[in-house]
Amino acid sequence: MRVSGPEAEKAPHNMSGMWRAFARTGRPAVAGQPEWPAYVIRTRATMEIKAECRVVNDSHGAERAMWEKLDA
Repeated sequence: MRVSGPEAEKAPHNMSGMWRAFARTGRPAVAGQPEWPAYVIRTRATMEIKAECRVVNDSHGAERAMWEKLDA
C-alpha cells in the first residue's frame, strides 16, 4: 500500500530519529514511539518502523519454525 502526504514522511522520520539516537546514546529511542527492547532469543522482539511503530515478538515465527524443521 502506497501512502502519501504527511503520513508518508513519518516512517522515514522515525527511522532516521532512531538511527540518530542510537549513534548518540546506544539506544534507538524516539519520543512518541514504543521502547525498543534488546533482542533476545526467547522473545525475538523486533520493531516495525512505520508511521506508528510497534514492537512485535517473533514476527516470522511460523516461517522460522518451518526452516528449523527442514534443517533438522
